[in-house]
Amino acid sequence: LGGALGDAAGGPFEGKTAPVEVRWPNSLFVSDETQLTFATCEAIVASRSVLPEAIAESFARWHRERRITGVGSSVLKALVELEAGGH
Repeated sequence: LGGALGDAAGGPFEGKTAPVEVRWPNSLFVSDETQLTFATCEAIVASRSVLPEAIAESFARWHRERRITGVGSSVLKALVELEAGGH
């Protein structure tokens, strides 16, 4: 949860160049990185182990259920391929 909060608070500053005035943002959002982290954690807890197949299935299921938003083209391509049975 700490990583999710840090990601949400730091998101508005991503890609900015120094100097940046760092202040608490007016609104927080959950990034695709945090969503994928939650999907990873869900798979690890469910399988009680770190199984790449379980994590991939979790990613595909989250994508199918439209629980992952804001992804770039490379991640979207990977999710679509996972959902179609790719590696």
